[in-house]
Amino acid sequence: MPIIRHDPSDPIDPSGVGTLPFHVFSAGGLTEEIFTPLWAKGQTVVVTGLLDIFQFQWTPDEFIRRYGSQTCHVVDCYDNNQTPIAMNVERFFSQFGHYDGRKTCWKLKDWPPTSLFSTEFPELFKDFADAVPVPNYTRRDGVLNLAAHYPTNPEVVVPDIGPKMYNAFESSELPGGKGSTRLHMDMADAVNVMLHASPRQDGSPGCAVWDIYRAEDAKKIRHFLHEKFGFSKTDPIHSQHHYLDSDLRKELFEREGVKGWRIYQKPGEAVFIPAGCAHQVSLWNASSNEEPQYLTMILLCGCNARCATLQTASRSQSTSSARKISADVNSLQPSSDSKTWHQYGRTTSSK
Repeated sequence: MPIIRHDPSDPIDPSGVGTLPFHVFSAGGLTEEIFTPLWAKGQTVVVTGLLDIFQFQWTPDEFIRRYGSQTCHVVDCYDNNQTPIAMNVERFFSQFGHYDGRKTCWKLKDWPPTSLFSTEFPELFKDFADAVPVPNYTRRDGVLNLAAHYPTNPEVVVPDIGPKMYNAFESSELPGGKGSTRLHMDMADAVNVMLHASPRQDGSPGCAVWDIYRAEDAKKIRHFLHEKFGFSKTDPIHSQHHYLDSDLRKELFEREGVKGWRIYQKPGEAVFIPAGCAHQVSLWNASSNEEPQYLTMILLCGCNARCATLQTASRSQSTSSARKISADVNSLQPSSDSKTWHQYGRTTSSK
């Protein structure tokens, strides 16, 4: 049964909205037999106790030692333009856990940005692949991960499903706050594992604060944002213009009756995010997270209506990001080629 998890170290929700119940499992406790029906319903899942499974030290000091001289690009989460800032890895990670005089919220996203994680960081890739829950779904080579069965010919557009690393400083969810990841929606299912969190300024444990909304609530969220901000010609979720701070989440609940899964993710915990679920993140620390996206049998078998909805939303975008969204959505749909479809069908029936 889903639960509402209570941890005395969790921050107090300033909106007072609370959370929908969600499922929590210990490492090794989430089997495919348990996971599959939950995922078929589009419910988020949390897995705890994963940190001891990892062999690599996923810490700022280790990244500095191994990759400190590499050039990277960060963005300031408070900057609406998200203008990339060039620096080296050491400069970024050396600021973790240091708060005095800070006026920015740097985020190092999708690092490394121009190459496959498996070739750039093979040791990290193997360590992560060996530790993720329900590996037949979540590993790149998982038998139940549709991405592992995509045709290899160059005419097929294969979606970028990671894994990718996200590293960011502490951010705010209070009125006017921008969070560290603004409200958006992914085209593939994803699992996000937190591997490091610096303590907060007051010494309390760091965590990532997730707000994940049910896919069926997307229409209400869009209506709320359109009325609130008047962006009638752009999709307010796909545009990634908005972060629902504590006041906006309270107003969304009062006006539309929408409440999400609010999860306080700590190091060693995995959060599963279903495709089509709008979500956002605020960090109560400086943290490192690793996230592969994956395509499940359930997503493909039930994705046509969901993908059609995403395509309709993407058509309202007038920027280049709309073309990227549309291409990603199209790549999630099986080819009309009967042989390709038959391949997917056989994979599904083997479950």
